[in-house]
Amino acid sequence: SRVIVAAGRFSPEKGQMDLVRAAERVIERRPDARFVLFGDVPDLAAIQAEAARRGVADHLLCPGFESNALGCLRGADILVNPSLSEGLPNVLLEAMALGVPVIGSRIGGIPEMVEEGVTGRLVPAGDATALAGAMEALARDGAAAHALGQAGRRRLVERWEAGPAVAALEALYAELSGRSGPGR
Repeated sequence: SRVIVAAGRFSPEKGQMDLVRAAERVIERRPDARFVLFGDVPDLAAIQAEAARRGVADHLLCPGFESNALGCLRGADILVNPSLSEGLPNVLLEAMALGVPVIGSRIGGIPEMVEEGVTGRLVPAGDATALAGAMEALARDGAAAHALGQAGRRRLVERWEAGPAVAALEALYAELSGRSGPGR
């Protein structure tokens, strides 16, 4: 079975209703798919009611809020961020750091990190059909999902690996100039 995870506050702009609609389509083709939605109020009851109405409640778990990204991502085969409005969500970056393949909406800062078909999948915000197609494709093709996850991890490392080098250079410049560094 494939475990598809989403994490975020349950509110309209986070797109979980689209995810529930997409889950219905994925489950029709992949009855072994399981969805875990981490989040909390205000729309938790509405999400659960929509899942029941669409007949996917048995495939969808809403365990509540989880502040630990590893807690959310442990056992995840795919991380989905279906937001309608977003900057660059931490959970997406955390999934990439762990090599979990990601699917995100083509909004905000997400396309800066997720390159369609290279480091993950991008779908139009609010398009449950496209979201379902991307989830089903990654659930069906484990090798492709793994390759996207690894490419996403490499992209994240390349993007942020300069941080320690910059800190080391700043310390060296401070030492050479005779100034004391921060906190000294």
